[in-house]
Amino acid sequence: MAKDNVIKIIKADGSLGSTNKAAATVWPTSDAYATYSGPSDLRGETWSASDINDADFGVAISVIADGQKPIANVDHIRITVYYAAPTTRRPKQGQPALLSAS
Repeated sequence: MAKDNVIKIIKADGSLGSTNKAAATVWPTSDAYATYSGPSDLRGETWSASDINDADFGVAISVIADGQKPIANVDHIRITVYYAAPTTRRPKQGQPALLSAS
């Protein structure tokens, strides 16, 4: 029998996020996906594109397994990142576009 102990995000600097998403339910005995959050859950963090694209970004998982033959297998972990693309304002016809140089 296996169940979650700790499910935390690994931030861009390699540190663990503060929010533990572990569930108290026992893992199934056949292949299955588990969902630990949704599109509006930032896990108590503030994110930028560079945080998500960083080589250290990921997830840490710790499992509690007990019984005579404790087995806990993880085949793969999938992280889905939800984001909103920035909006672009177009000038109205006849109005100049505002440009900035840096």
